[in-house]
Amino acid sequence: AVEVTGEVVEAALGSATLRLQRRLIASTARAELHVKDTVVNLDYRPAGHMFRHHINLGYPLVGPGTVVTA
Repeated sequence: AVEVTGEVVEAALGSATLRLQRRLIASTARAELHVKDTVVNLDYRPAGHMFRHHINLGYPLVGPGTVVTA
């Protein structure tokens, strides 16, 4: 498998600070891609979910015959 990890922090004055940790695991034996996201609120106040992050797979990973499930 091939694994890629990354981290993004969302912060703004007067807003909660949120950290997104993303882990992508692509199988070298099968046509599978696993995505694991963990969002952590680093603030002392409750916060809404971090919706601005996304994943853009695009072609050729998402081509004819590809099935993406969530």
